[in-house]
Amino acid sequence: YNLKNEDVQKTETIMTLGDFGSQAVTSYIDLKNNVVYSTSDGGSSWNKEDVSEDEAQAYVNSNDFSGFLTNIRNYKEKGAETVNGIAATRYDGVIENDYIQELMSQTGIFEQMGLEEISDDQMKKVYDEIGNIEVSMWLDPNTSLPQKMSIDLTKMMKAMLKLNKESDEDKDASDAADALKKVTMVYINKN
Repeated sequence: YNLKNEDVQKTETIMTLGDFGSQAVTSYIDLKNNVVYSTSDGGSSWNKEDVSEDEAQAYVNSNDFSGFLTNIRNYKEKGAETVNGIAATRYDGVIENDYIQELMSQTGIFEQMGLEEISDDQMKKVYDEIGNIEVSMWLDPNTSLPQKMSIDLTKMMKAMLKLNKESDEDKDASDAADALKKVTMVYINKN
C-alpha cells in the first residue's frame, strides 16, 4: 500500500506512555515545499520544520504500511470495527524480530538516541529483549487498504532506555525504564 501521491500528507500518531500519559501528534507533510507542520496540543500551536526532499519523503514512508503488512505473522481476525467512519476488520499479529532489526537499522534509531557506538553484543541484547512486537491492523474490507495500525512498543522502549542507562549512566533513563508500563504507537490513515 502506497500513500496517495498528493502534495500534502496528513498523519496522526498517538503514543500512550502508561503512567506518563498520552501524546497525540498531528502532522502535515508538504511534499511540494518540503515542510512539515506538526501540533501536539490539538492545533493551538504549530511547529514548522523545513526539511530536505529526502526527509519529507521519509515522513511519508514512515506511514507506509506495506512493510508492516507483509511482515505481520500469526495474525488472527478479531472482528469488525469502525475507523474514522469507515468499516474495518481488525487483525492482530506480531512483527517478528528479524524485521524489527531491519527496521531499526533503516531508521537509525540508535544514532537518534545518541547510541552510535554501541557494540554488537549490546545491540544483540537489545534485539533479544525486544523479541517480537504485537501489532493490530484495521483493514477496509472492500479495498483491503489499512485504515489504522497500533504497535506495542513497550519492550523496544524499555530495552532502548536500559541501553541508554548503561551507556550514559543516565538516572532519568533508568527511572523511565523502571516506571514505563506501556507504549503504544497508533497510526491513523487520514488520506
